[in-house]
Amino acid sequence: MKKMLLVSAILLMPCLSSAATLTTYTNQAAFEAATSTSTYDFNSDANGSFTSKDFGDFTATLQNPYSGFLGTYKPSIYNQALKLQKKDEASALEISFDSTISAFGFNWENTDWTGDAIEVSILGQNFVFGPNRQSGFFGITSDTLFSTALLGDSVGSNEFLFTGTLDNFQYGNVSAVPIPAAAFLFAPAMLGFMGLRRKAKKLVV
Repeated sequence: MKKMLLVSAILLMPCLSSAATLTTYTNQAAFEAATSTSTYDFNSDANGSFTSKDFGDFTATLQNPYSGFLGTYKPSIYNQALKLQKKDEASALEISFDSTISAFGFNWENTDWTGDAIEVSILGQNFVFGPNRQSGFFGITSDTLFSTALLGDSVGSNEFLFTGTLDNFQYGNVSAVPIPAAAFLFAPAMLGFMGLRRKAKKLVV
């Protein structure tokens, strides 16, 4: 019986240790229906640039700052929103949450005129969204918990993202985490093994 349990566990391990599955949303209502989140709207934050700022449940820190003839280009709070201003491809704003989450979304606007889009990286997976002269919503849910997200200029674009504005951060967890299909097969298989074991014992007697 122990050997059967060991074999079954080994067969199930690939299903449980697969790479994180991230789902993206551009429909805010659909994202909100699938998650349970808190919202941070930046309304109480004073205007001004920063390299690192604590917003309560999360901290925003500039990574690989880019400097030019006007000095170091920093993110800022402006008109009750967060601006990703004048970043190059190596620069990013790291959002570090105090607790692990599985859902993160926000409203965005891109007024950049050089053709650059906005990029977010979570659990090593990159997503490009927010083309220039447009606005909308972008959200991500994950089957693996995470605590950081990198926001910045999309790789391979034109020089730098001049202005990308983010607002109304929504962060928390998916409403219900689905059980992998393999898990549903695992329990019946184990019951079957146990039944065969009992039958074998009776035949021996």
